[in-house]
Amino acid sequence: MASEAVREGAVTANVLVICTANRCRSPLAHGILRASCGAGIALRSAGVMAIPGLPPLLEVQELASANGIDVSDLRSTPLTSALVTWADHLLVMEGYHVAIVRDRFGAHAAARTRLLGSFHPDAALRGEIDDPVGIGPSALERCFAQVEACCRGFLRELSATEPDS
Repeated sequence: MASEAVREGAVTANVLVICTANRCRSPLAHGILRASCGAGIALRSAGVMAIPGLPPLLEVQELASANGIDVSDLRSTPLTSALVTWADHLLVMEGYHVAIVRDRFGAHAAARTRLLGSFHPDAALRGEIDDPVGIGPSALERCFAQVEACCRGFLRELSATEPDS
């Protein structure tokens, strides 16, 4: 999907959300961030093993919609050097995603990469966000809640580091 400024105004942060196939966790995070972020944030999402052009999984679209989030317009996108170069912040779901970013795109990219789960407001729950695909509806619901809490935590940290207008 093309760069998307979520509100009017100058873009102050380019955020790339990354998971494996770009059909579950990263579209959820993209949708949540799009629905709740402030002015000037541009969003994209990608997958380290994504097949281009596929929509989020139907169960992901349904869960997101039930929570007031629309992800139906998103399409899977492979992780590329152009996306990595574009991004100020790369938010990944698992440690091996960090390793892939470092191995494919170097230390500079890795330095801008963080686990989305590191932004959870409860320190005891910080860490990887496991892939719920194929495990069942309750795993997907837990994933949604975790992604949502972490996205809000990321936005709090981002707004605290942005210079005042």
